[in-house]
Amino acid sequence: MPSAEPDAGPSFRSLSQAEFQDAAEAGDVIEGAELSGIDWSDCPQTDIRFKHCRFEEVRFKVADLEGATFEDCLFIRCSFMRTKLATARFSACIFFDRASSKGCDFAHAELRDATFERCNLSASTFSSANLYGVTIKASKVLGADFEKATFGRTIGTRQTSTRAFLHQSIFDSSNFYGVSFESCSLMGSSLRLADLRRCDFTDADISDGDLSGADIAEARFDGADLRRAELQDFDVTRLSSFQGLKVSQSQQSTLLKGLGVRVFPD
Repeated sequence: MPSAEPDAGPSFRSLSQAEFQDAAEAGDVIEGAELSGIDWSDCPQTDIRFKHCRFEEVRFKVADLEGATFEDCLFIRCSFMRTKLATARFSACIFFDRASSKGCDFAHAELRDATFERCNLSASTFSSANLYGVTIKASKVLGADFEKATFGRTIGTRQTSTRAFLHQSIFDSSNFYGVSFESCSLMGSSLRLADLRRCDFTDADISDGDLSGADIAEARFDGADLRRAELQDFDVTRLSSFQGLKVSQSQQSTLLKGLGVRVFPD
């Protein structure tokens, strides 16, 4: 499984508010800049493009960054709380500060159809964020908090659609308590030691993933695809339901062990 460790590099040039405004309004790529002192209340509402930039303790709350692109950027203890980030794209970005062991805050953020690829989002908070249609690929998301985050949206007055693509990423020890992953794709992702209590994985695809040691108490796995997934300590008796669960033949012994059934070769 890939380990996301993008290199944001050591050198950044200071950019004044006026220079930032001019570059953003002109549609230029803002590259190699130190942007920690920018006033984001004056952020132009356009698809801004950032490359190899540094942001430290920035509060983006009032910014509209819908459709923005960030490549090889470094975010140190930043807050995206309630920030509009729909369709934004983050590639090879670091959101984890090793010095303080802290991530960034995306609580209540609008991340509909946003993309994170080859990023380090470890220790970040996504509580109550709108993650409908989000893509997280080949990224590190260790010890993150997703409690009350939603991967769904309401269609009309009753029907709810849930969609997310969490592929080949590491979510070990993250908190997903009560989150619905119904019909979501988590192919090849690791959820080792994650808190999955009361989660809904109905019809979710977790094939080739890793659920070893995860807390699955009262979770729903009806119709979920766990083929070829690592299932150490996966006790089906702790699940709320698992009707139609898909597994590989080689996984039978592990799953039936929780039911007190011993499997012998023919």
